[in-house]
Amino acid sequence: FPVGTVDQDVDGYWYSSIDSSSLTAYIKSTECAIEHGTYDKDTQEFKPLYPKQKKKYTENLKTALMIQTLSASTGQLRQGVKQSEFGRFYCQGINLQNCHKIIRTAALGTCHSYDLSSASQAWRLDESKKIAPAAYSYTQELLNNKMVFRNRIAHIMLTKDLDKVKRILTSIGFGANINDKPWPAKEGYNLPALGEIATMDELARLRNSPWFMGFCAEQELMNNIIFNNFKQVFNKNEYPKCMLNKGGSLVKNKCLAWLYQQQETLYMGQLNEFIIKNTVLAILNLMAYYRH
Repeated sequence: FPVGTVDQDVDGYWYSSIDSSSLTAYIKSTECAIEHGTYDKDTQEFKPLYPKQKKKYTENLKTALMIQTLSASTGQLRQGVKQSEFGRFYCQGINLQNCHKIIRTAALGTCHSYDLSSASQAWRLDESKKIAPAAYSYTQELLNNKMVFRNRIAHIMLTKDLDKVKRILTSIGFGANINDKPWPAKEGYNLPALGEIATMDELARLRNSPWFMGFCAEQELMNNIIFNNFKQVFNKNEYPKCMLNKGGSLVKNKCLAWLYQQQETLYMGQLNEFIIKNTVLAILNLMAYYRH
């Protein structure tokens, strides 16, 4: 595993020890669910899966079976890894980074994990306070109790999908504009970034909330503080190419993504050094799994 590095030319493989008994148990239970349904403790009967559920179970089963096959001879899953220009490490092929969490848990078996919770928001708040000290009350509210914050947004949107809310918060944090509207294309319309996540009605409800618009304004303020500070600290000839558009101009959203992912990679390297005395099983972008 890479330790404490943000080198942009690191390629190779990551190896994860697979708990074959745990993975086999998951495979058997998933095969049972696909064939008979899930067991209802109240009625003590099997309830058939809905078509969407069955499709998801089947996809997960295929992934689990491939992990089982690839790790059968050595007990380890070899995963190709490449570091992007922005700093993150991405696994390729069959891997534990991109699979469903339940498969990852089954494949690794009993282990511990560290998770960087709300990492991008915490980084943005910390950087902004260093450069321009202020309360930044909305973001602080989010970090103090993210579930209450997300549920409040879900209530405004009239949705129960908290994953959608989480994606909206991440997109706004990296520069998506709540006021962007669809624009004409050759066939129909192109949707703005947030339009790919939520419906136009849901976004309209958010725009009608003074509280949520206050949060958006604070996020934009913090992003501008970090971006303007970067331009003051670095010369133009020092800008990484991945931050520039085709015309060679610095793009704010790309700059913010690069700064955060560099720091994120550094965090994970420091974490890896801290737990290296244990058996490290898997490193994700915001999480590490290990076993004593």
